[in-house]
Amino acid sequence: MKTLLGCLFIILLGNSVSAAVKWPKVSLFLRMDAAKYFSNDKTKLLGNGKELKYEIPYIRLNMKGDIGHNMLLHLKYRLNDTLAKEANGDKSGKGLNIAYIDKKITPNFKLKIGKQFLLHGGWEGTLSSKEWYSSSVNNFVMFGVGIGAFYKIAGQNFIFQTLNNRNDLTNQSTPLYGFNWSSSFFGEMINPIISYHVEPFENNNTTITENGNKTYIAIGNRLKIADFFVDVDYRINKSDGTIVNGKSSENKGFVARVSYQKGLWRPAIKYAKIKEETLNTGVYSGDDIDYHAVIEYFPTGNPNFRYHLAYIMSEDHLQKNSTVVKNSSVKLGIAGIF
Repeated sequence: MKTLLGCLFIILLGNSVSAAVKWPKVSLFLRMDAAKYFSNDKTKLLGNGKELKYEIPYIRLNMKGDIGHNMLLHLKYRLNDTLAKEANGDKSGKGLNIAYIDKKITPNFKLKIGKQFLLHGGWEGTLSSKEWYSSSVNNFVMFGVGIGAFYKIAGQNFIFQTLNNRNDLTNQSTPLYGFNWSSSFFGEMINPIISYHVEPFENNNTTITENGNKTYIAIGNRLKIADFFVDVDYRINKSDGTIVNGKSSENKGFVARVSYQKGLWRPAIKYAKIKEETLNTGVYSGDDIDYHAVIEYFPTGNPNFRYHLAYIMSEDHLQKNSTVVKNSSVKLGIAGIF
């Protein structure tokens, strides 16, 4: 509450001072849904496998502005999360998604210093969670404190980041590191993207000592033809440890999304299938499948304000030939930047 009051104070103060003072732009990112959930596993939901909820899955207070000397300040706070410190020891609050200074070194080269979004996971990974209706099981959102280097040359975009990893303080070894490359060809018709990141971990508790790496690889392409967009990503998440009799795990699969933008309407469909397996034992833990169909309506033509109606389905194939757990939902909502 104190944080919210402080943010409101900043907004009011910014509106009251002389116009000669240049203040950062403050905006509210908001999404609200009425959601009906269904599951064939009656233990998952109340109401005999059916639930109706009103939700605010996304609400952020965003502040961004030029602070001089070719520097930009960006802060974003998640209002539906806690101020408790991150478990990885970076001393920032969990609700603080972004807090960095963007320093332009040359017209094509800049540095981001502070808490920032990890750019990984193909085109699916570039979407804000405000735009999510379903997410593949090997997709994750990560905000970490560190340094990012962004370089553009001849239509090529290179991003190198090293951030505190997602493990808790007792498992910290060295920071996560990796790169992201993207480009465009034939008048932005072909848009490939590749990312590779390594997240080291070290576990030294009283019963076990383990060292290893988690590796995240994604290769994707966005095909743009007239008003059609087709995104396809192939993703591999792999974990390898040095513990005796340890188990290496891997999940891999593809994500495909097709959307069509015409006037004030944008329908889209998405399908993802991920296979999970424990490698050194050959244990196959099943496929995770999720898909959705959505139609979005932009009443003013502004892409930052929409209504949406979505149907989402996920299937959890826990083991080969086992019962499939099916969870689905219908969501009617509104989202915008204000």
